[in-house]
Amino acid sequence: MTDVEDAATAKRDARRAARERRRELVAVRDLAADGEALARWVVPLVALHAGGRARVALYEAYGVEPPTSALVAALGAAGHEVVLPRMLADRSLEWVTVGGEELGADGISLASVVLTPGLAVDRAGVRLGQGGGSYDRALRRRRRDALVLTLLHDGEVRPVGTLPAEEHDEPVDGVVTPAAGFLDLRPPPGLTPEQLLRWRRSR
Repeated sequence: MTDVEDAATAKRDARRAARERRRELVAVRDLAADGEALARWVVPLVALHAGGRARVALYEAYGVEPPTSALVAALGAAGHEVVLPRMLADRSLEWVTVGGEELGADGISLASVVLTPGLAVDRAGVRLGQGGGSYDRALRRRRRDALVLTLLHDGEVRPVGTLPAEEHDEPVDGVVTPAAGFLDLRPPPGLTPEQLLRWRRSR
């Protein structure tokens, strides 16, 4: 088996375990309350990062994902422009405003904050997605100064090195969970490679 095949198998196993754990987590959660909590955390983060009104790339949650409907409404009420993804046949994403304006694949490129789905994230910013690669491709079009966050349930942040990663995976800057709020996963600026390695091992 090649390294690529090994990585793909490891990811499949990790996704299976993460989905099972997520089902257990949400069985005892008030998802509506969690959605409201996420909105209370994220809206101020957007204003702080963007310095005012901004375009925010979000998504419509489904199933047992952390709910996003309250967040979409709260961002709109705060004056931010929310853009939502639409998956194409090749599993790439194009973007549409809440008002219905078609923005194409580059709609993410003007977003100051990008909120992604995910099954888990480790403390080095490795995100375990659903397996289609849609967001890894979309994130390559983002602004370099965009803040990229993953919305998770509490209990889905993992220690460094416990999630499989491949070269094409795009790391995230942080996570937001209903109870714990914002966890910044970005390393301090100016670290040498050796210092960065020690920092990651300490997480």
